[in-house]
Amino acid sequence: MAFLIHAVSASATGREIRRSRRVEGERVSIGRDPGSDIVLTDLEVTLEHATLVQTGPHRLIVRSLKGVPFTVDGRSTQEAEVDARAGAEVRIAGFRLEIAWDEAEQAIGVTVERFGAVAASAADEERDERQLFTLAGVAPSRRLMAWGGALLVLLLFLAWPIASYVNAGHKTLTAEQMAAGTAGFHGDRSWSAGPLSSAHAGLTNDCTACHAKAFVSVRDESCKTCHTTVHDHADPEKLRVALAPDTIGGKLSLAVAHAFNRPAGRCVDCHTEHKGNDTRIAVPNQKFCADCHADLKEKLPETKLGDTKDFGSGHPEFQPAILIKPGDQPIFQRTSLDAHPKQETGLIFPHDLHLSATNGVARMAQALGQVKSGGLDCAGCHTPNRNGAGFLPVTMEKDCQSCHSLAFGRRDGQIRTLRHGEVDQAIAQVRDFYGAGGGTPVQPLAGYMRKRPGDFAAAQVASLQGISGTAGQAIRAMFAPDGTCADCHRITGPSRPGALDYKIAAVTLPDHYFVNGWFDHRAHTTEDCASCHAAPKSKDARDVLIPGIANCRTCHVGENGGGIAKKAQVASGCAMCHVYHKDDRRAATAANREEKRKFTQPSATTSVRNSE
Repeated sequence: MAFLIHAVSASATGREIRRSRRVEGERVSIGRDPGSDIVLTDLEVTLEHATLVQTGPHRLIVRSLKGVPFTVDGRSTQEAEVDARAGAEVRIAGFRLEIAWDEAEQAIGVTVERFGAVAASAADEERDERQLFTLAGVAPSRRLMAWGGALLVLLLFLAWPIASYVNAGHKTLTAEQMAAGTAGFHGDRSWSAGPLSSAHAGLTNDCTACHAKAFVSVRDESCKTCHTTVHDHADPEKLRVALAPDTIGGKLSLAVAHAFNRPAGRCVDCHTEHKGNDTRIAVPNQKFCADCHADLKEKLPETKLGDTKDFGSGHPEFQPAILIKPGDQPIFQRTSLDAHPKQETGLIFPHDLHLSATNGVARMAQALGQVKSGGLDCAGCHTPNRNGAGFLPVTMEKDCQSCHSLAFGRRDGQIRTLRHGEVDQAIAQVRDFYGAGGGTPVQPLAGYMRKRPGDFAAAQVASLQGISGTAGQAIRAMFAPDGTCADCHRITGPSRPGALDYKIAAVTLPDHYFVNGWFDHRAHTTEDCASCHAAPKSKDARDVLIPGIANCRTCHVGENGGGIAKKAQVASGCAMCHVYHKDDRRAATAANREEKRKFTQPSATTSVRNSE
């Protein structure tokens, strides 16, 4: 035995809603109690008002529980027997219960719905309840509030700021008023997206310093009013091509930006203001660089820059500035370290010889008191500059002469030394020494028999005094393959037999290997020099001891390559080593279409390497 209950109701729009459920058993309760099988929400209905009791396969009894009558097919009664196959209509208060036999479900069907004026007012009653117990009864309609709110926003945040600007109140302010912010509130202040960064905090009350024209986005000309030395990153036309989006969405976005007077490539695209006074506006994220450089070859086929998207996972090998043409006007060219380049600097200087812990150089350093044990180290010759980012130039007088003495004789109690870096003067010194009668030879260093600057320094100078030919022999010995100068420098012989016009190759060293980037040694003081520079194994002065990118990647992983580090993982965005705005050094390189850079050298033997 079972009943099939169909509850029929109407929505606020009049649409009929029917919900059906099956109740197993021979009895169904009717009342206002929410626990009843058939719930009739009407105050005329008691909590437990009536029951339907099935007495046979198709028959049931409708019985009132509280003595309140109901009607069955128009007849008022408190109990009635109904044949479901014939059907019947039972009315209780404002509800109609239609009883019929459901052949498909083999159950007695009971359809429950409101009728008459009560049913028509059901939705109204629901609305009346909401108005009675909520603000809907006293507040304006939602549509009215929406339109009113929109109008209020337009008045406060559009009309008022425009009126403030049109009235030109800001133009009458003095500089003192703008600096102190004592001119009162202006409507256009509501357009501010937030406080300025600390770098621009002084412009807080001077909006027109950046926003020069109404309804015109900030232009680069406003920035350059103060930032007069800032250069473009590259040729503007190339930048335009590189910045052009590839996707339809990107092109549409760019078109919309142009339509609303926001051209691409402006300073504010990277340096975004109004984000708070504790923020930096100078360093954009890596994606800004990768948007152009990830596929730069495709956008600018003529470029000589390699594609790069991340230092850890997509960056070309380093291309330091390598000397390709020595001389008074040397030429440097950016060359990939993959090519294992060599450079003729004019020096003959084997690093391995000077860094050995067991050879004669090490013993000499110990004898001179420069080290207690072992040999020389890098700091013995390379001195950090003032800020520690780079190193001062290596000079003969400061770094070399303690071992490589240029003393060649003694006269009147004075040690005579050769003039370093001035070949003609050094030759003249030797001529004068012999021509004036010579002197006594310099004695060897205590505890160490040093051969350089030449056998002539240890010869019996007194026996050769006054002999012009002996001066020539001494000069030739000085420039001989095992002589003083050839110990460190490349020598060019005389122009003709018998002549003494020897030349020393100009010493030329790059003052900055990375033209498009920089390196800060201060951040790497915890590392040993040899962990990056292979100086202890270098037997050739032509070696370029700049480490390759694989060495750097043992720590520096870029922004996306965290899994490649072998040591500590150091997040390394583009801005760690590169600057967007090129300075004069970069401008000089960009102006040379062969990607070669010339360095001016003051003299033939003076290094042009400047402190970083």
